[in-house]
Amino acid sequence: MLDEDNVYAPNVDVVDIRRRVGMVFQRSNPFPKSIYDNVAYGPRLYGGMTRPNLDEIVERSLKRACAVG
Repeated sequence: MLDEDNVYAPNVDVVDIRRRVGMVFQRSNPFPKSIYDNVAYGPRLYGGMTRPNLDEIVERSLKRACAVG
C-alpha cells in the first residue's frame, strides 16, 4: 500500500509509483558528479529551474544536511 493505494492493483502506473517512492541506502550512493550536481539532480530533472533557483536549493539543502549531521 502507498497512500492507501494498492501498488499491486492492475491499473497502477509503475512509473508513477517509482517516482513517489525513494530508496534509502545505508551508505551514500552519489552519481559520479560534483556535490552540486548530485544535490541539484532532482530539482533540475523535475523543476525546469533557473541557475539562481538551483543555487538556492543546493545551498539550503547542504546547510540543512550539515545542521543534522
